[in-house]
Amino acid sequence: MRLPVLSLLALCACGSPTAALDDGSGGDVGGAGDDGGSGGGGSGDEGGDEGGDEGGDEGGDDGDDYEPADCSVLPDFPLEYDSISGFTGSEDFAFDLEGNAVSVDSNGNLLAEDIEGDTQVLAANVGYTAGTRYLPDGDVVIANVGRGTLMRITPEGATDTLLSGLSYPNGVEVDADGMVFVAEHDAGRVRMVDPSTGDYEVIAEDLVNPNGLRFSTDWNTLYVNSFGGGTVHAISRAKGEWTTELFAALPGIDLEWPEPCEDLVEDEVCTMIGGGYGRCADAGEETLSCLWEPETDSCAAASAGDACVATDVEGTEIDSMCTYDAVDQLICPALDAERMESCEGSSTWDNCRVGGSNGYCVNSWEDVTVCITENEYYRGLKGTCGSSDEGDACTSSYPASPWAGECVEAYGEIYCQPFGENWSDEGGLDGINVDECENVYVTEYVTGKIWVMPADGSEPEVAVEMPAYWIPNIRWGKGVGGWEKDQLMVMNRENGRMYVIEMTRRGGETAYELDE
Repeated sequence: MRLPVLSLLALCACGSPTAALDDGSGGDVGGAGDDGGSGGGGSGDEGGDEGGDEGGDEGGDDGDDYEPADCSVLPDFPLEYDSISGFTGSEDFAFDLEGNAVSVDSNGNLLAEDIEGDTQVLAANVGYTAGTRYLPDGDVVIANVGRGTLMRITPEGATDTLLSGLSYPNGVEVDADGMVFVAEHDAGRVRMVDPSTGDYEVIAEDLVNPNGLRFSTDWNTLYVNSFGGGTVHAISRAKGEWTTELFAALPGIDLEWPEPCEDLVEDEVCTMIGGGYGRCADAGEETLSCLWEPETDSCAAASAGDACVATDVEGTEIDSMCTYDAVDQLICPALDAERMESCEGSSTWDNCRVGGSNGYCVNSWEDVTVCITENEYYRGLKGTCGSSDEGDACTSSYPASPWAGECVEAYGEIYCQPFGENWSDEGGLDGINVDECENVYVTEYVTGKIWVMPADGSEPEVAVEMPAYWIPNIRWGKGVGGWEKDQLMVMNRENGRMYVIEMTRRGGETAYELDE
């Protein structure tokens, strides 16, 4: 399912390397000193000049005499920041051990860029990505959102598909043991993947548009934010089992919505949270859950591409086509074959045609790539609201993911918001990271805000607000290459800038650092 703001993602404004220029938010960050340290950015035009001179004196090993932060207090907000131009404007990035920012440019090339903007190509034509992390052995793993795959890239530039069939993979993390975690935005789940075999386990489900991922400093809790729900959940492992619970929500977020099977009986059709239809099934303790069971019988003796007949929730027969879903199960989706044939072999957002009209390929609620037109998309967003008032019940006939919900005002119009999501003129939570005190920082798409969600459960606060609407990820520096360990870096996709936020604390280690 896509939110209204997500239609802007197709309009990627990726920058190309240019000279470092200040945008009025503060001075440019100082260059690297002789011993590998960096000077801080000043205000106005003085920051860049002063930084380079001070870097050599203050550089070197800055970890020996560091005193841990006082976790009983938060930093003073709003935080100060500077900016540097000349970066890719990538959806995600990671730092290598030399302090290069490793990311994918607008041409789909994996690059390593230093703080001065010098660039080297690590691998060409890897595609459009929405997640970048280093494995402990120095390989890079990326979420290829267009192809629905996890890719592994060696330091020599060799590429290999680790896992395919992912439903809009948007967020990657690697733990201390080298296991890979990927958030599937459109499927509402998180998988743990063995990078040596491609075997996986689903560790969390029923999430609303899961996006960024980051482990706690003790590696026992995986934080995941929700692009559509305004929440952060904590996925914890204990005694070999994964459990998921709400960690924090933005102020004003409504966390109460009807249960899908409320007022329904067993085997009755229900609308799943996040979109799509299922049937109410016994979940124990006298409760019913809305579960989807794909149609498989009509494809039992068939092959992918063979014709089959599916039945929608109202009993209408649909001329469909056998196809594999995200878990390699041959199903007969409740979608007409033309939509699937038009996108066969295509990636998300590729052009297609359906019903004689131009469209684009998206993932359906059944994990199938289908063709829809833009008119169908926006009609689906408005659903049956029409002249309804806010709070009225509504349904949507969006072909890729029908849903039930309530009418809300957003972007100056009335939309049918699915239960479990929270649309507003604000943005969606995108990037995420954690400091040494287990406070969680998240970037908010559209607004340019970075929120801090305190570890003690107190009300989230705006830590800083930047003049940028597309700030998809946030990383701690490594203490080399001019990036300090007490700085948070945020990539700005609008114009290829890197925002540098001055902190009074540090983050945790990455898996790549642990294997030095």
